[in-house]
Amino acid sequence: MLHAAPVAVMDQHTRQLCPPRQRNKGTEIYLTGWGLVGGGGADIDWDVALGIGYEINERISAIAGYRALGVDYSNDGFLFDAVQQGPIVGLAINF
Repeated sequence: MLHAAPVAVMDQHTRQLCPPRQRNKGTEIYLTGWGLVGGGGADIDWDVALGIGYEINERISAIAGYRALGVDYSNDGFLFDAVQQGPIVGLAINF
């Protein structure tokens, strides 16, 4: 049986990033992705992704791909230095 463990929020930080994105219109199947590096409250953080999309209609697309992101943050003895990566799936809805 699994038991819940208490979790204390020791520190919080935000990041201000503006990722460049590219998408070529004209076909139902397309490549999409992003890459960014920032700081915010962290020493450094980064995020990269690459995916393939299928345009279901003018407003909705299904996307599958791979994403990796890393954060290197420390403050007053609190340390968060991690890389998370794995597959991604989702829907994109254009308004």
